[in-house]
Amino acid sequence: MSPKNKSKKFKLDPGHVTTLRAVATSHTGIDFFGRVIEPVISDLPDRHQMAEIFGYRDQGGCVRFPVTERISLPEPDGPADGCGWDPSLFVVWKNLPRALVTKQLDLKTTTLHEVATSTKLKAGLDAERTVDDVLHDWLSQSVLGQPISNLDQLQVAWATFGSGGAFSAQVQQNLANLLNREFALNPQIVIANLPGTLTVGQLKFNLHRSA
Repeated sequence: MSPKNKSKKFKLDPGHVTTLRAVATSHTGIDFFGRVIEPVISDLPDRHQMAEIFGYRDQGGCVRFPVTERISLPEPDGPADGCGWDPSLFVVWKNLPRALVTKQLDLKTTTLHEVATSTKLKAGLDAERTVDDVLHDWLSQSVLGQPISNLDQLQVAWATFGSGGAFSAQVQQNLANLLNREFALNPQIVIANLPGTLTVGQLKFNLHRSA
């Protein structure tokens, strides 16, 4: 090998890079969104009450349950603060420990991690997730069922329904992470595949999926 080749420096692709924030929050708790169930049910963990949970936020990603879960949780922390949930109708439980022991309505003892995992499995059995579903997870100000035009560029969709700020590399990376995680893409999408001028329809075509 020539000295010139030896000195050639390896160049990182966008998919090789993560953020300090993503690493720092990889073991944080989960935010749950839902409503409190009344009247009070006995035989619950200390200071818990029953709640109907519609979805959760984990490391910045939003997941909506196809079927609500009824589990016991401590008092909520306040009105819903993201993921498209109306704060006048939903509350949020913030940074709940993953190992928190809860009870489902049938009084089966479980953990929050098991609830989230089993519900995602139910989602896979009940209905195939679509690109639109992932876009709603990414666009936290959109509402599930609200159509996202195939003609919209990604940067236009973000400006309309995103959580604010510019269409940045981190915003592109968040979408790439959601798509890769949901559809197990191979090769994986990197931010270079998600320019702001790419339309929603072209994204679906590229993934060979219809919504």
